[in-house]
Amino acid sequence: MNDNDEKKKMTESLTNSMMSSMKLSKIPKFYFPSVGGDIILQENSFIDSVFKNSNQLTIQPFMTITKEFYNFPGLLNKVLFNKIDTENKGYITRDQFMKYHIQNFRGCSVTEKFFNFIKSPDRKYIIRDDFKPILRALLDMNPSLEFLKEHLPYQKKYTNTVIMRIFYTNDSNDDGKLTLHDFKRSDLIEVIRQVCEDDINNVRQYFSYEHFYVIYCTFFELDSSREPDKELFISKESFSRYDGHSLGRKAVDRIFNEIPRKFVSTEKDMMCFEDFLWYILSEEDKTNKTSIKYWFKVVDLDDNGIITPSEMEYFYQEQIQRLESNQNEIIQFNDVLCQLYDMIPPEKEYQWTLQNFLDHPQSASIAFNALLNLNKFIENEQKDPFLMTEIEKRTDYTDWDKFAYREYLIKMNEENGEDDPDEEEPVIEDD
Repeated sequence: MNDNDEKKKMTESLTNSMMSSMKLSKIPKFYFPSVGGDIILQENSFIDSVFKNSNQLTIQPFMTITKEFYNFPGLLNKVLFNKIDTENKGYITRDQFMKYHIQNFRGCSVTEKFFNFIKSPDRKYIIRDDFKPILRALLDMNPSLEFLKEHLPYQKKYTNTVIMRIFYTNDSNDDGKLTLHDFKRSDLIEVIRQVCEDDINNVRQYFSYEHFYVIYCTFFELDSSREPDKELFISKESFSRYDGHSLGRKAVDRIFNEIPRKFVSTEKDMMCFEDFLWYILSEEDKTNKTSIKYWFKVVDLDDNGIITPSEMEYFYQEQIQRLESNQNEIIQFNDVLCQLYDMIPPEKEYQWTLQNFLDHPQSASIAFNALLNLNKFIENEQKDPFLMTEIEKRTDYTDWDKFAYREYLIKMNEENGEDDPDEEEPVIEDD
């Protein structure tokens, strides 16, 4: 839903609420960026109607403000109330509310309101901790997360994973700050609305518990210490086992030399959960902007912003060696290079920039897998386009969504002692 639709919906809600007490034939959209006197009067009239019986509102009556005045999901009522009731008195006065409203919301678009609602008033950007009150509200009130109330350590792990995923996707500078520009370009408003009103696993972006389960269990399985009550780390050797050693040694070295992204791990030469999350999201979906940047840095050996055939061949030589050792058919580098040139045409001959890959995300995925990931390279070469599973045919699923769906089924079937992880994923043949 875009801002114009939100404004229309909010205006209709306000009109219905005020018509009983105000004989007006038309009520302007009072929250347009240019705030006129009439709009302020209408805001004040609505607020007066809410506070008419008392100068104080407790949290339950405040729901009218949250849902009708701001058109926020009701699940966020407590979060908004607490942002205004900074002294934890359990009530909000009209003056308190008006001060908060004028400072944070008056004259703002729907997107700006949501942005200001999430962030702290003393900053111009959102940091990770700003999302924690929303996650607490979800954990307290969303029925599909009820089971986590008995597993407090996993509440924290789930919360941190959701926030990491939000920043992985939307933090354009990877500096831990979501600017208004980042926020406007994101789908966060729509996703937060959906997750407040729906089963958590019907929302694949960010909040899916099933996706969290796949990421955390995969990381835990690679960690040699296997101590769930302590912070987990994985070594280069453990990391290289991911997906049957599918990633080449040269790429693993580049990752552990922190070329694509600096580790946040507190242990030297070890990867922590956040470092792994950045990797697995980039590994299993090489079509998104963050992952393309990640893998471009891996291949760009001299860090000059250009990938050349010699840099590609440096990695592909290892692919050939591994193909030979596994007795697979060898595809010569020049053949691969010609294919990549056709799929991702550079402006300058045989000089690929990051933008070239960003402009062709599906081809970028094929290219990086051909150079770096043996299993995915072979899979792509042997894929039968006329033989696809149901999940592979889902155009509304990202590569990550498809991976997480398959892995969750596998892990659930393993827990249940079932032998066929593909039982619920039938194969469909195209006509």
